[in-house]
Amino acid sequence: MRRAWGGLALMALGSCSPATTRPAFRPLPQATVFMLVGEPEEITRDAAAWIADAGVPTTQVTERDCYIETAWYTPPADSATPPFAFRVKTRLWADPAGRGRTLVQIETVYRPLEDPSRPARDLEVVAPAAGAVLSQRLVAALRGRFQVV
Repeated sequence: MRRAWGGLALMALGSCSPATTRPAFRPLPQATVFMLVGEPEEITRDAAAWIADAGVPTTQVTERDCYIETAWYTPPADSATPPFAFRVKTRLWADPAGRGRTLVQIETVYRPLEDPSRPARDLEVVAPAAGAVLSQRLVAALRGRFQVV
């Protein structure tokens, strides 16, 4: 009987995967950070739907890991800011922050230069307001849909 329980325990451990689809890095320190009332999966789902409605393609949307990453895109023009000369990428992390609360971190980055000898993440810089129009709109949409803490 003891051997049977040991075998079941090994099977259970083997079926759990420590793998995550989130990148190994965290958001840059200049990322937009705010807390909402709601579950991380729900906020991730809502943000992904908003991004899809905005017509921006995503390369990764994972409700289980509460992470979204868009493809590189040209930021939409805004009447208040001049057009941004670089393509950008937006990432969202939604992390549990207590019962029914979620810490949301959104970054929009660009690469002012390309250097194949360096890791791609090392070349990313937080986009200025002209390049972060979409993420600013996403923040406003999430704050309008969920209660801000």
